[in-house]
Amino acid sequence: MHKAYLLASLAAMVAATPAAAENCDLYRIPLSDKLRESEAARITATGQATRPGQVKLIYEERGWRLVWATPDNAERGVFFFHREASDYRYVDVWGGVIPPDEIGSGTRWAMKLPGGVPRRLAQCFEKAVMRGI
Repeated sequence: MHKAYLLASLAAMVAATPAAAENCDLYRIPLSDKLRESEAARITATGQATRPGQVKLIYEERGWRLVWATPDNAERGVFFFHREASDYRYVDVWGGVIPPDEIGSGTRWAMKLPGGVPRRLAQCFEKAVMRGI
């Protein structure tokens, strides 16, 4: 029984470490002025006027680009783009928060988008939103 307790304790400690969050950094794209400008223009094309300085974070994986930005006349959102041919097509935007009692709802939402955001990227999106990024 002592061994089972130790294993359970170790599993809980591993789950509580920031390793999962660190893995999300694998999807993070370094922001340059040029990239901020291009993503602000892409978001503005969706009808949400956005300046380069309002682009705060970008995650990317397997043809998906998620852009955290705060347009001029809206709250912060996460803009979902999916690569088609040589460019990204706007798919949807997430606004708001994910309450602690609704963990998993953001992941499920993202995975149900047309083309389906990959599970791990969807989980990282949810974690970032829950942290208030």
